[in-house]
Amino acid sequence: MIEFDDIREFIDSYFNGFGIFKIKDSKLKHTDAFYSDENFNKYAFYFQIFDKKDTMLDTWQNIQDEDIALYLQNELFPYKDIRWDIYYILICRDDKTILENEFLLIEKNKFCCKKIVVDGRSIETIKEDFQSKLPFTKNYYPMDNAVLVNEERFLDELRKIASLDRNVFTNEILNNIEKNHDVIADLLKDIEVKL
Repeated sequence: MIEFDDIREFIDSYFNGFGIFKIKDSKLKHTDAFYSDENFNKYAFYFQIFDKKDTMLDTWQNIQDEDIALYLQNELFPYKDIRWDIYYILICRDDKTILENEFLLIEKNKFCCKKIVVDGRSIETIKEDFQSKLPFTKNYYPMDNAVLVNEERFLDELRKIASLDRNVFTNEILNNIEKNHDVIADLLKDIEVKL
């Protein structure tokens, strides 16, 4: 079983690389670690490391209720938008496999924060879960099949769909539509007349 200190050291270095740092707060009763950006502007990550899967399944809700719902949301962040970007990360070091329905029981629960269950059997499994489940990593938003659309491509597609002549409806005219709405209206009237 991987050591607590090894997990904590990995979490520290991983999050520090994204400008997210460990916060010490004596009012948190159960946390193994709490991280956020310096000004609490974007994310808050609350960590709990469990030795046993059964302990995790039996206690996660009470921990969430006390530390996250009652303290973080209601006291620390009552009027900040960050209260909706609190992540409760449950790391389970147990060799017992966490079944899909057990993952879903926790991760699909919508009360007070987003929950992420992480396989804590090794640093590699923790890193894999972080890369696919945390909102600021490149793997969180899979982009393999994404089509990137730049301004030029967008305007070309617009002209194609609307059957607009590129020489008449230039990028400059289309990009400044609020300033050129009279010009565009006149051009469209001319096109209607020709049809």
